[in-house]
Amino acid sequence: MATLRLFMGLTILMSLTACRVPRVIESNSVVTPIQRGAVFTAPMDGWFMSDALYLRYRKAVADRIQEETK
Repeated sequence: MATLRLFMGLTILMSLTACRVPRVIESNSVVTPIQRGAVFTAPMDGWFMSDALYLRYRKAVADRIQEETK
């Protein structure tokens, strides 16, 4: 029971402190929505992919991690 109370207390503390401090989002983490047919000029060199392709890769990586941890 004491462990549960400690966990709940830590969870509440983390949720309260997370909202107080401003967070800076790195420029490479910003999501820029692009309309179909619009020209996109990338702010840096890199790989850019559609949401569907990104989600496919993300699922493949997650599946691979689960296979490795079994």
